[in-house]
Amino acid sequence: MDRVLNDLIKDNESVKEDMYNARVNALIRQKYSQDKVEAIIANYLSYLSGESGNANYKTEYFEFQKYRQECKETAKNETNDFA
Repeated sequence: MDRVLNDLIKDNESVKEDMYNARVNALIRQKYSQDKVEAIIANYLSYLSGESGNANYKTEYFEFQKYRQECKETAKNETNDFA
């Protein structure tokens, strides 16, 4: 019986993790397309390497990271409600 219960708990945790990841992705995509995310990262790396002196790239990257953290927190709260 303990093994069955442990398997059910693991399955539930796996479902919650999948739900969390899908929700984070959905929230991020509401504001940023995949192409936009790639551009933000490429621009930031260009800024860090000195190829571009555009400080807006740094600002844009940190704004994206802030939004990403907000999405993670929202998804965490939503999936914690899942029993």
